[in-house]
Amino acid sequence: MDNPNILFDDDRYTIGATISVPLDYNANSALQEAKAAYLRKKLEIEDKKLEETSLYDKGVSKIKNYEEYNKVTRENIRLYTKLISIIEKAFKAGVKTGYDLQTLRNTKKIDELEIEANEINIQIELARLLFATDKAKDYYE
Repeated sequence: MDNPNILFDDDRYTIGATISVPLDYNANSALQEAKAAYLRKKLEIEDKKLEETSLYDKGVSKIKNYEEYNKVTRENIRLYTKLISIIEKAFKAGVKTGYDLQTLRNTKKIDELEIEANEINIQIELARLLFATDKAKDYYE
């Protein structure tokens, strides 16, 4: 018996089977896994970029809103200053009460404090953006 899959040993026969698996079968699977891992990482990076862009746009929008608010408030303060001058003259003439004058002065002071608070808020947003970009830089390096 010349068949290499059948062996005879005294009173026993051993029959063997050979399975042939191409080497590239596992390589193809590994290649597909590597592609999937690459695509997952690429998707993760794209998600991170979108998140950071959204954070940046939101921060810039907040800063612009604070600046626009301050611009309008400064104009109001300028008008309050003129109005206070007029009300002071009317108060001295006895036409307006001290309450009217004090109300305008308080309103002007509140607006001045609002501007200061918004300037601080702008600095906070700038700091958030700075730290966010530093974290992003570390993430991509």
